[in-house]
Amino acid sequence: MAANFGLTPSAAHDGVLDYTTVAHAKIYSEAIKPVEPAFDCTAGGLKVFLSRIADKATGYGWTAILEVPQDVAHPDDDLMNILTEYGRISIQQVRDHVETYLTNESRAAQESMQLYMCLKASLTKEGEATIMLQADSFTVDNVQSGVLLLKVIINESYIDTNATTRTIRDNLAALDIYMVAIESDITALCLIMQQFTPEERIANSKTGCGCGMEFFFCTCQRGHQNGIRKSLFGAIWCRDSKPTQSESSDPTRNMLWPTLPTIFCCK
Repeated sequence: MAANFGLTPSAAHDGVLDYTTVAHAKIYSEAIKPVEPAFDCTAGGLKVFLSRIADKATGYGWTAILEVPQDVAHPDDDLMNILTEYGRISIQQVRDHVETYLTNESRAAQESMQLYMCLKASLTKEGEATIMLQADSFTVDNVQSGVLLLKVIINESYIDTNATTRTIRDNLAALDIYMVAIESDITALCLIMQQFTPEERIANSKTGCGCGMEFFFCTCQRGHQNGIRKSLFGAIWCRDSKPTQSESSDPTRNMLWPTLPTIFCCK
C-alpha cells in the first residue's frame, strides 16, 4: 500500500482529522504551539510576526483559510491573502468567509481552531490583554475564529503603525527640530522614510512620481530651508543647493550617496 505523500505530516492527511487517534492528536498539539518571539501587538514586530505565522501556515496547511474572497458569493474568485494583503481586506469580508465553514464539521474549522490557539499562545500578556477586549470581533456563534483573531491582531498593530507614521510625518514637518533629536543621523532618516507609502511620497514630492529618491530630496530641502545647513543633513543632501568644498569631501556623504538608489527604489 502506497504511503500518503505530503510535504508535512498535516498535508499527508486529507479530510477531517480524527483527534481520537494519536497521530492526529499530535498534529493538533504541535500546531497550537506559539511562534517566537512573543508578539505584543505593536508596530515594530508585526512584519516578523506575520512571517512566522506564514511559515507555520505552510507547515500545517492553514493556507486555504487565509485566502479571503472579495465577494463570498464567489469564493474562488479574487482571493486575497490576509497575511500579505491585510490592508485590502475588511473584517466584515473575513467574517463573511469564516461563517461559511466555522460551525461545520470540516477540516477548515479544525484549522481555524489550530490557528486561534497558536495565535493566542503567541501573544505577550500585554498583547493578549489588548486583544481579548475585542473577543466579540473574532467569535462566531460562540466559536472563536483563528482567521478573525488574526485580522483583529493585524488591525490593532496596523493602527499603531499608522499612529507611528503620523508621528514621523509631524516630525518631518518640523525637520529642524527632528534632525536635532536624532543627531542628524542620515542612515536613521533613510530607514524611517522607507515606512511611507507611495501615496505619501507622491504628496511630498515635486514631480508627483512617488519616487523614494524624490521624496527624500524634497524632505531634505525642507530641512535646508528650515536653517540646518550646518548639519550633514542640510546642504549635503539637498540637490537644489551646492555643498561647500568641505561638505563635498565629507567621507560620510561619499559613502552614503551611492547607496540611495538601493535604499529608495522607485515604485
